[in-house]
Amino acid sequence: MTTINSVTGPIDTADLGFTLIHEHLLIGWAGWEWDQLAAMDRKAEMSKAVDMLQELKGLGVQTFVDPCAIDMGRDPEYMAEASDRSGVTIIASTGLYHGQLGIPSYYRGLNEEQLAELFISDIQDGMKGSGIKAGIIKNATNAHEVTADEEKVHLASGRAQAATGVPIITHTDEAGPMGIAQLDLYASRGANFQNIAIGHSCGNGNIPYLLSVIDRGAFLAFDRFGFGISATDRVRIASLLGLIGVGHADRMLLGHDSVCTFLSRGGFTPPPEIAEKVANWNPTHLIKNIFPQLKEAGVSQEIIDTMMIHNPRRYFEGTAKG
Repeated sequence: MTTINSVTGPIDTADLGFTLIHEHLLIGWAGWEWDQLAAMDRKAEMSKAVDMLQELKGLGVQTFVDPCAIDMGRDPEYMAEASDRSGVTIIASTGLYHGQLGIPSYYRGLNEEQLAELFISDIQDGMKGSGIKAGIIKNATNAHEVTADEEKVHLASGRAQAATGVPIITHTDEAGPMGIAQLDLYASRGANFQNIAIGHSCGNGNIPYLLSVIDRGAFLAFDRFGFGISATDRVRIASLLGLIGVGHADRMLLGHDSVCTFLSRGGFTPPPEIAEKVANWNPTHLIKNIFPQLKEAGVSQEIIDTMMIHNPRRYFEGTAKG
């Protein structure tokens, strides 16, 4: 067993149980907090979050990993209250998002060492002013290239992971996956690939690329089920079944990248042309809709337990093989 940080205090990895590896209670792009017309009804949104978490708990979910980076509306106290009221373990994140939608000017002005110090402090001392400690690091790249600012963030995160043993989960654009480039940056700072997960790996359908990530020793986060804008679930299921079929169920982490509350004017209301594509984009979708399809295709409950229970534990412990 290994002790890790949750938003309500340290827990043993043996107590993680059924884990959704990538979901969000709140998301807000940097600057939303200065828009007086985008105020959040905290009480109403908290009630919605608690109801959602309690529904997940009733379906067997024990842990909700929320890799909301510093610059994405992260609110540690909100997560802690939601966890305490629902009884679901929540793990919060440090780190920064990609350069197109994140890494605000202040952080662009910090050097690699200063960023690493910040990430380590979030993990060891607590996120600013809260005393609530981050239990995971979030990084992101856009498609096809890593910008200079993104490279600096990744190098700093590699330093922080090597110093603390806290896992990294990444965002990659499904149209142009950059997982190998991310791993190269982490490797240059001594990071342990056994607790790195390359995120949004389920939508590109590029099996040679996916195998190359596994061959480096990292996990694959298939964490956008239900998000039909970037890929259909048919693509995600086909890729997952293929990797399970060649013996890699032990490297898969699953989730949805769902968002309970968007910190913006009016929240998230998809236009009609994409509404159907996100009709199942919620954190119950795997359990209610995807697992029955996997079982129909011959995937056992034991394999599902490997992906949802045993792999998250090994990921947080940094042991790629059980």
